[in-house]
Amino acid sequence: MRLSEIRTRIERALQHAPAVETHRAELNDRINDAEQALMQGGPWPFRQRHMLLRCKADVVLPPGSYTYNTAIAGVYGFEFTPPASWDNFDRFFGVLGALVTITGGVSTAINTRFVVERALQGAGTNIALRLDPRFSGSILTGAETFTIQHLRYGLPRHTTDVLSLMDRDTDRGPMREISLAREAGMLLDATDLGAPEVYMLDPNHQTSWDRWSGNAYPHDYNEPPHSAPTAVGAVVGVSTLPLLQRFSYRYAWRYAGLWSPASPQVDVTLTGTQNHINLAGLETLFSAALGRTRQLFRRQNEGPWFALSEITDPTVATFADTGAFLSASPNPVVVTRERHYHTPGGQVFIRLWPRPDADRVLELRYVSAVPLLEDDSDEPEFPQHHEILVHAVARDLAMQADANRLASYHAGRYEEMLRLMRRTMGGNTGQRNVRGSVLGGEGASHIRVGRPVMNG
Repeated sequence: MRLSEIRTRIERALQHAPAVETHRAELNDRINDAEQALMQGGPWPFRQRHMLLRCKADVVLPPGSYTYNTAIAGVYGFEFTPPASWDNFDRFFGVLGALVTITGGVSTAINTRFVVERALQGAGTNIALRLDPRFSGSILTGAETFTIQHLRYGLPRHTTDVLSLMDRDTDRGPMREISLAREAGMLLDATDLGAPEVYMLDPNHQTSWDRWSGNAYPHDYNEPPHSAPTAVGAVVGVSTLPLLQRFSYRYAWRYAGLWSPASPQVDVTLTGTQNHINLAGLETLFSAALGRTRQLFRRQNEGPWFALSEITDPTVATFADTGAFLSASPNPVVVTRERHYHTPGGQVFIRLWPRPDADRVLELRYVSAVPLLEDDSDEPEFPQHHEILVHAVARDLAMQADANRLASYHAGRYEEMLRLMRRTMGGNTGQRNVRGSVLGGEGASHIRVGRPVMNG
C-alpha cells in the first residue's frame, strides 16, 4: 500500500468525525511516526541484514619499502606497494581513517601516530597515502618503520543494532559484545594481535577522521550523486534523437556491481531543429583507478527509464547523448532515488579485540533502520499488513479530538493487526546469541533486542 493510499484510507476512516482535521503534511509525519514506533517492537526479520566484514591485518613497511617526504595535495605522506590481497576498494577507500604508527629512526622526536586522510594513485601499482596535517616527512631519515593499523570498521549506514558477529573459519561461534565502559575497566591492550574474541560498538566516536572513514564498504560507498546534471539541446549533422520531445536524465554511481540511488532529475525539451543533447556537471572523482563508474538513465516524455552508455572514466564531467542505448534491444530499468532515515546517533563503528593478526572475513548480522515515507509512491518497509498504520494514525487523531468510541475501535483493530503481524512475520523473535567470554568466564547469553544497543 503506497503512502498516498494509506493517507486516503485514514481520511475515510475519520470522515464521520468532523472534529478531526487532517492535513497532508501532518498525516505524512504521523504515518512515519507510527511506522517507526511499530518497528521498535523488535528486530523484525525483514529489517535484518547480513554482510561480510573484511578485517585487515597490520601492514608493516620496513625501511626501503616506501617513499616518504612526498607532497600529496600539499600535505606530506608516503608511497608504497600495497599487499596483493588489497583490491581497489581497500587501496583507495578501506584504508581511509587507518592509523599509521612510525617507529625507529628519529621517531622518538616526533608525534608517531597519524591518520590516513586520503589515498591517491602512485607510481605504477603503488598508492600514495596523505596523512593528517601534523605529519611532515622532512625530518625523517629513512630508517623508520611505518605500520598501518585498522583500529575500527564503519558499519553500514543506518545500522541500529548488531545481532551477531562470527568468524566461521575458526568455528568458535558468535563473538561476545562488551560495552565501552567495560572495555575501559578491562584495560584491553590495543596492540594485542590474534583471532578476535570480543567486539565493541562505538556509535558516536567523534574524531577528525570520521568524515573519511564513514564509507567503509562498497554498498555504503555508493552514495547517490547529490546534484542533477545540466542538459542543453544541440544540432548535429545526423539526426539522432527525435525532435520536439522532452527527455529526462538521471545518473548513478556504480561500484562492485551495484548501482547507487540515482541523482535528481533534469529535463530538456528539444526544438524543431535540435536532435542531440549535451550533459554537463556530472560529479567526478580524481582517478579512474578507484573502480567507480557512472551509469546514465534517460526517458522520453513520461515513458520508462532506459540505461544509456556507462561512463567508465570518473574524471569526465560531460556526456553527449546521441540516442544510443546500452544494448541493441534495451529493456526498461528501475531507477531508485535516495531514501532518508530516522537513524539514531551517527555513524556506528565496530572495534575488535584482539586486532586480527591476519586478513579475516567475519560474518555480521545487523538490524537496519527503516526509511521514511516521503513520496506518494513509497511503500512501508514491512511486506504486508500496511493497514495497521491506518489504525495507528486514526486512533491517535480520534483521541486528540476526543472521539473516544472511534479511538477505541481503531486501538482494538491496531492490536489485532499487531498480533497478526507477529504471527505471520516473526516480530520480536530476533535474539542475540553470544558465547562465553574468555576474559570473564561468563556463560552464553540470549539478549532480546528491542532498541539500538550501542553503549553502556
